[in-house]
Amino acid sequence: MSDAVLVKVRGKGQALAAARTAFGLGAGAVEPILSVPAARGAGIGADAADDATWLRIDAGDAEHPWDRVHALAQSAASAFAANGRGRIVDAEPDLAQRWEHDNRDAAATGVDAPEQCRFDDQDDGGGKAKGDGAGWSLRDAFSQLAAARARVGDRLANVRVAHLDTGYDPDHRTLPQNLRRDLQRNFVKSDGAPDDATDRSRHLPLLSNRGHGCGTLSLLAGNRLDGAAPGWDGFVDFIGGAPLAQIIPIRIADSVVRFTTGTMVQGFGYAVDNDAHVLSMSMGGVASRALVDAVNLAYDRGLVLVTAGGNNFSHLPTPKSIVFPARWRRVLAACGVMANGRAYAGLSGVTMQGNFGPEAKMDTALGAYTPNVPWAQIGCANIVDMDGAGTSAATPQIAAACALWLAEHLERVLQYPEPWMRVEAVRHALFASATKTTPRMNAQETRRKIGQGVMRALEALAIAPPDAAALTRLPPAKASWGWLHLIFGGGVSLTASPAQRAMLELELTQMAQRHQSVDEAIDDPDRPAEEIPPAAIDRYLQAALDEGNPSRALRAFLERRLGQPARVIADRDAAPMPAPVREVRKPPLPDRRLRVYALDPSVAKNLDFADLNETTLRLPWDDVPATGERLRPGPVGEYLEVIDVDPASNKVYEPVDLNDPVVLAQDGWPPSEGNPQFHQQMVYAVAMTTIRHFERALGRKALWAPQRYVDNGKLKSRWVRRLRIYPHALRDDNAYYSPAKVALLFGYFPAESSGDTATTTGSLVFTCLSSDVIAHEMSHALLDGLHRRFQEASNPDVPAFHEAFADIVALFQHFTMTDLVRFEIARSRGKLSAANLLGGLARQFGE
Repeated sequence: MSDAVLVKVRGKGQALAAARTAFGLGAGAVEPILSVPAARGAGIGADAADDATWLRIDAGDAEHPWDRVHALAQSAASAFAANGRGRIVDAEPDLAQRWEHDNRDAAATGVDAPEQCRFDDQDDGGGKAKGDGAGWSLRDAFSQLAAARARVGDRLANVRVAHLDTGYDPDHRTLPQNLRRDLQRNFVKSDGAPDDATDRSRHLPLLSNRGHGCGTLSLLAGNRLDGAAPGWDGFVDFIGGAPLAQIIPIRIADSVVRFTTGTMVQGFGYAVDNDAHVLSMSMGGVASRALVDAVNLAYDRGLVLVTAGGNNFSHLPTPKSIVFPARWRRVLAACGVMANGRAYAGLSGVTMQGNFGPEAKMDTALGAYTPNVPWAQIGCANIVDMDGAGTSAATPQIAAACALWLAEHLERVLQYPEPWMRVEAVRHALFASATKTTPRMNAQETRRKIGQGVMRALEALAIAPPDAAALTRLPPAKASWGWLHLIFGGGVSLTASPAQRAMLELELTQMAQRHQSVDEAIDDPDRPAEEIPPAAIDRYLQAALDEGNPSRALRAFLERRLGQPARVIADRDAAPMPAPVREVRKPPLPDRRLRVYALDPSVAKNLDFADLNETTLRLPWDDVPATGERLRPGPVGEYLEVIDVDPASNKVYEPVDLNDPVVLAQDGWPPSEGNPQFHQQMVYAVAMTTIRHFERALGRKALWAPQRYVDNGKLKSRWVRRLRIYPHALRDDNAYYSPAKVALLFGYFPAESSGDTATTTGSLVFTCLSSDVIAHEMSHALLDGLHRRFQEASNPDVPAFHEAFADIVALFQHFTMTDLVRFEIARSRGKLSAANLLGGLARQFGE
């Protein structure tokens, strides 16, 4: 596990010095890994006009990598503020990751490399398909790479391809002709010189994924065989798809394909800085904000990104959807198709196979042939096996096709006004020319499992670059699922800061690439939030809590959000659990039941509606979770504070105690126009009911708008914990929500109704006793917490929306009162047009 943290800081050159000074670290402990220009520098808390720099910081050990990040982020703000330079924009752990590969042979032997120099032929185990002879995938019936490279010829030398992997074998005969050793770079820390990208494993015992870079490089740009290679009798040709392209070898992983987010980011940045046209990376992992910046930068600079879709093992609990960075639409994901036309998926036994999905990603995915394709064997100069497998093998073939198309059309492509257009032009040609069906898959299955179809390199060359106006720039990649932004409150959050919220969102996103139960909870988490069922979101969050090993901060949020502690998952390989200690369990808290007027006091004054005088509302038990504090007299709870001061009468009414045993036993005070304590109970009960409805719709906690105030001539704001409610705030025929006070103020007044109404002229009408008025005003407060700008009447529609929305909420709440709905259906005999109680609002107030 990496002990480093990736930190994004405002500024360029000064950012490094600022970080070293702020944290008191030496030169080796802080390393810049990516410069992000101003257009990309507007991360959390940064100004859009500022450049930014991602730094790798050696942060010491911690039990959980995200706990380390949260600890660093808390100290970072004060450290940089004291230093007076720079600002932390973002932070995440430099996660150590591993690229899975078929390692059965490695597990079976520890023989040194020289004794392993034997040809490995094609393998049909687990349902894998074989091709017809060595080099079958290069032929016209399959990828067409041999014919395409013959047509392009020497022009391929004008194209530069960055190859990110474990390095290369300098002694292998398939070494590319135009390998740019002058540009080679090694980002694997403490494992070789920075300017030496050779694979360090070629003289080691056989290990899992040993020589991965040598194998993928042979598929990308492998040199010519002379006809005498074992298993390749009579084959005299190149084995790589783009053998004459300039290849920049960039080492980002060690011999067993372990790598960190930071080395991937460095590799992307290095490819951009050295003017690569195509990037080929046969690995991937979890989401990352640093990697998002690298992907967006590369796309905008015109670098065609081709990365592996990912591998999984059949019948094992591993995520099976496409990994990052291939998951982002700005990256072309390489998926697998076998020689017989089946997708490289659904294999039997415990067999490695390719990832695919979700559906939204497959628009930017493409299939290439695997398994049983060429794979140069490291440490064995003349051996090219024919058991290359995984989406690792598909990736360099697609990257080679991209390089070939660019070489064919480079002059025109370079004339595009925007660099990103090169990327879209390449992808347009490959997608349009791809085969949409196979002998074993119809169009629907092909689309679902390999995306745009099966790559056809020669046919792609015939598709000319589109006009610039016909190309569409894809939206920037984002590190976290969009729906998580709503879970954590959008612009207002329960977390300490927007930066912390972003860290929790990223941690939750990363879990889907590490745990199958999280990955499968939502079929396509890239969908818009409104299209994802709340039950699926709850499944995702529950799986993340139970099996995702969340950080302390995320665990606290999830337990609060789900209302339960994490479920302990037993380790099957662990020692048997001791016998459980029996304990008495407490039953869960029931809902609090409070009596209220069903609509308002006037209903019971009409004999036709006398049976509908009151109803009972079921509310959450509004204790304060953070402190365990019980609902106080008032009532004063987690959300609300009822303050019963009557300025017109110069009185303060005694607050109601809803936890009084006598009050609890009878579901609160009985409805009464003359009892101020019932008035307090009524506004609290209806207000909490409205909050519960909002929270169910939002899928998160309801929040109040911050209170604005002026301090020394400056407009400031403070967080509001509780909304205040004043049942008798004014002697007036009015009730309103005050954004300045962040409070609801209810009035009372003598009735001036005509003689044919239920309310006697001169009797007092209390707006706090109308369910409709309370729900209406509460909706104003809740809507203000969702979007503060809706209080600004920039045009007549803005206040009109506020009023209409509040009325609709009050109307809809009628249909949540079972007693009212049952009464109206019976009275109107099912004709809802005659159900005037359901369709009316604030009857007594209107009279």
